[in-house]
Amino acid sequence: MTKEEFSLCHHELKLEVELYRRTGKSFQDFFEQIMQKADASFLMVKPMGREGDWKADGYSLRSATVYQCYAPEKMTGAEAARKVEEDFEGARSCWQDKMQRWVFVWSSHGPLPPQVVLALAELRSRYPSLRIDPMGREGLWAVVKGLSLG
Repeated sequence: MTKEEFSLCHHELKLEVELYRRTGKSFQDFFEQIMQKADASFLMVKPMGREGDWKADGYSLRSATVYQCYAPEKMTGAEAARKVEEDFEGARSCWQDKMQRWVFVWSSHGPLPPQVVLALAELRSRYPSLRIDPMGREGLWAVVKGLSLG
């Protein structure tokens, strides 16, 4: 195993451990740290009183992407699907033409429940001009793997 391969393996294991450890705001903070390193145009979104965060936990100026994190202690299919629908519609309403892509970032350690897959498919059908993507462990690993090791 080369030094680079060892380093990648180490970072993958570190990511795996962090994803198991973190839920809620801790997961969101971890996601923000990753994205700030991966995308120089990534901005964290701070909730502001009654207006909240406009259903965005982060925004990429470069790609007009709104990121929404979901990291409950336990994920139920129905609750997660409701969250997808509510957060997407809220973001679409607030960000309007400044949102070209919406990413549902989740911390679950397995596949998405079928209710969430269906909710995402329905949103894609309803809004074909917008990119709507899930990002779980594999997607986060793809981002981390692309970072400089230096």
